[in-house]
Amino acid sequence: MIVDFLIGLALFLIMFTIGLSIDFPDFKRIIKKPKKVFIGLGSQLIFLPLLAFLLLQLFDLPISIEIGILILAICPGGTTSNFISYLVKLNVPLSIVLTSLGSIITLISIPVLSNIFLNYYLGNGQSIPLPILKTILNLLLLILIPVSIGMFLRNKKETFSLKLEKIMKYVSIILLAFVFLIKFLGSEGSGGSGITLDSVLLLLPALLILHFTSLFGGFLISKAFKITTRSSATIGIEVGLQNSALALFITGNLLKDPVMTHPILVYVLFSFFTTAFFGIFMRALITYKRNKSLKKMSSK
Repeated sequence: MIVDFLIGLALFLIMFTIGLSIDFPDFKRIIKKPKKVFIGLGSQLIFLPLLAFLLLQLFDLPISIEIGILILAICPGGTTSNFISYLVKLNVPLSIVLTSLGSIITLISIPVLSNIFLNYYLGNGQSIPLPILKTILNLLLLILIPVSIGMFLRNKKETFSLKLEKIMKYVSIILLAFVFLIKFLGSEGSGGSGITLDSVLLLLPALLILHFTSLFGGFLISKAFKITTRSSATIGIEVGLQNSALALFITGNLLKDPVMTHPILVYVLFSFFTTAFFGIFMRALITYKRNKSLKKMSSK
């Protein structure tokens, strides 16, 4: 089906753009002091799935919906999180490093965690298997290969890559928006998900709580480890904004369950705007703290 191809293409382009954005000197500088990276990855890959699982115990949602939310929670941020960190002037190199490393780790974490969730909710008798080897091969094709191509091009043709990166961000976002429109508005026969207004209203409370808890949770965990406000806010965005294209690919293309895609579709309706608001709030907080510190210094 054409919509399945478009989802794969959008994911490929997003990962290619991530590869184009990786600057090796910045990458090496951040890796040499890995505390922020460990905290960020731990928050994305451990804290968020655990948080999602615990929050879902408070809601009475259909099993397929809960699985969809959990799969969304194990798909760490894509280029959109990098874009927001850039817009609000946070730690963009850290954002890119977390996105790229998180994407590579998902080659293993997504197949393993997805099967754990499927077995937990459906039981062995009803389980929808997600073959680990086949899933890894799919993710290699759509994550590692495009990221590697982008990194290679950035290393060989930096000026061209920087120009191409700006273009590709918009191309991938427009393509992804087109895919989501089909999923929302198209009939099930044409690749639509069959989502209704009632489904949107049912899902909004759980997704909003998860989203805001993960944004501020990532930030507060980082602050607890004495990471600067700027980098903590960056980690909060990485934890709070998930790779919806990857989640849609897992639920729609690999698991082939339209209902599991519903949480991802609802999440896309608000997540960019709420994350941008979080970033603006954090930028204002950073500016306030800096001005307050300057006033104290000038009064001495």
